[in-house]
Amino acid sequence: MLYIADNLAYFPYNTIEEPLFVLHEMDMALSVHCAAVQQKFRETLCISNSDDDQDNLEALSHVSLNVDQLNSCCNSSQSCFLLLNLSQHLKLSYNLNDSKCSKYNPNESTKMFDKNTVRKCGILFNPNTVLEQLRYETSGRHLARSKEDCLSVYQ
Repeated sequence: MLYIADNLAYFPYNTIEEPLFVLHEMDMALSVHCAAVQQKFRETLCISNSDDDQDNLEALSHVSLNVDQLNSCCNSSQSCFLLLNLSQHLKLSYNLNDSKCSKYNPNESTKMFDKNTVRKCGILFNPNTVLEQLRYETSGRHLARSKEDCLSVYQ
C-alpha cells in the first residue's frame, strides 16, 4: 500500500479533477474502513462511543488487555493513517481545501474542474506513522509490543 500511495502522491496530475477524484475515492474508503477500525479499537478496549477517549486511555493503562487484539487493531489502523497522510499531501500540493473537495462530484462534469493544475514544489509525502510502524515490524520488536505502545497508536 505504501508503494501505491507514494505513486499517487507524486503522479503528475494534469487537471484539478484528477487529484479531486483520488481524494473523493479516498474519502469514501476512509469513511467505511476507518469507522470499522475505530469500532474494532473500541470493542477491544471496551470503550463506549459516548465516553471521553482520553479518560478511557488513562484508565486502560491499569487494565489487563489482550495485546494480540491490540496489535491487530494497530496494524489495521495503518491503512487509515496512510490514506489520511496521502489526502493531506494532495490537498497541500494542489492547494485544495475541504470546501472544494466536498463540491466535487465525479458523476457530474463541470468546466470548473477541467482547469490545468499547478503543483506546489517542495512538498514531500512523508507518512511518518506508517514508516515508523514498518521499521518497528522489520526490527523484530513487534513480537514483544507492549500494551502502552498499542494504546499510543490509538491516541
